[in-house]
Amino acid sequence: MTGQEAADSDRPEEVVILVHGTFSADKKDEGERWWQVGSDFYTKLSAQLPGHIRLVGPGEVFRWGGENSNVHRVGAGLDLLRMIEGYEARGVPYHIVAHSHGGTAVWVMLFQELVRRRNSGAADADGTKPLGMLRNVITVGSPFIHLQKLPGHVLYRVLKPLVLISLLAGILWDMIFGGPTIHAVYAFVVTLMVSYFLSLLSMATRAIVHNQINIQHQRPADVALFSDRWLGLWSEDDEAIALLQAALRGSRTPPELKDIDDPFPKSIFQTELHYRLMQPAMLVRRVTQKRFRVFLDGLLKKRAASLILGVQNLETVRAVEPWPHPALKRENALPPEVQANIRKRSDAALAASSGGARPALLQMTDWELEEARKAFGDTNKAMVHTTYFDDPDVVRIIAERIRGDGA
Repeated sequence: MTGQEAADSDRPEEVVILVHGTFSADKKDEGERWWQVGSDFYTKLSAQLPGHIRLVGPGEVFRWGGENSNVHRVGAGLDLLRMIEGYEARGVPYHIVAHSHGGTAVWVMLFQELVRRRNSGAADADGTKPLGMLRNVITVGSPFIHLQKLPGHVLYRVLKPLVLISLLAGILWDMIFGGPTIHAVYAFVVTLMVSYFLSLLSMATRAIVHNQINIQHQRPADVALFSDRWLGLWSEDDEAIALLQAALRGSRTPPELKDIDDPFPKSIFQTELHYRLMQPAMLVRRVTQKRFRVFLDGLLKKRAASLILGVQNLETVRAVEPWPHPALKRENALPPEVQANIRKRSDAALAASSGGARPALLQMTDWELEEARKAFGDTNKAMVHTTYFDDPDVVRIIAERIRGDGA
């Protein structure tokens, strides 16, 4: 044993927790995925760390479902907080390396701890930082969905047409059937409205709770409690970040009003007078068709964007960025030459594969969930987003940060 190894063995043990992202879950602790025990990244990172710092072993690995849903990402953050409570209680220093939406889970964990401390009255009472045993959070290729407060007019916009439809249904029923039957219909409509309102209230409550974590408690002073322990790594070529940003932009781009072909050409009319008399009706038809197509196109774009971002209410999404808060918007810690090497490696794998998955995934109209699972699952080597951990420089940067001798 060398002198350095002896010194390391006398130091308190530290652990490294790996948090995977969307579509990367697995039931086993050991395997080939980057976060599993025995993987290529696991082995290489372990080799670059001193003896007193170890990666979590079998039985300690953090896993979550990997669903593409903000609700599940929040749940993963709460589960991660429960896991690290053990390390905090035992006084064991720990580091967290998170990929993709795993970064969101870590972000939720940090601010849920702040919420808990503030509610318990412990905040600022002893002058110590929250999660005192946390040494580093390193996010890799993480797209962060920035939320805004739930617009109050959303409930109004949903309830207004429901009320109008209910009243119209009651009037029509009264006109057709009349009599005491109308009371039963009104009772049914009222029951339907109350049930629908309660479901909306439940959704709004979840959104408000989520907003409390993501907006109210992300004040600059709060972010400063973790900023010196935060390191974000991402590539400008990351397909997942680009896809989410493109989906959000597309959902907010007004659809084009394309001309509709005249359904009644002049040749079908027997006389010029008949043709001219039909012009007002034809104009109304064309305008109606245009507006309906615009409405349908916009609806489909918003639905696709909601599925891609994994959010229930697209109107609460403000932006998608590779950092979780403007206070952490700093120079990318991944050097340009490292980004170029990652892109070159993924391009080579893409060229060797049967298809060009990268361009297709950046088009919302080509989005299919199963294709996304294949493309963004961390076993795919043809994507920048899924090959960070194959790059030796990325492994080196992470190891340096954990050791305390890097950026």
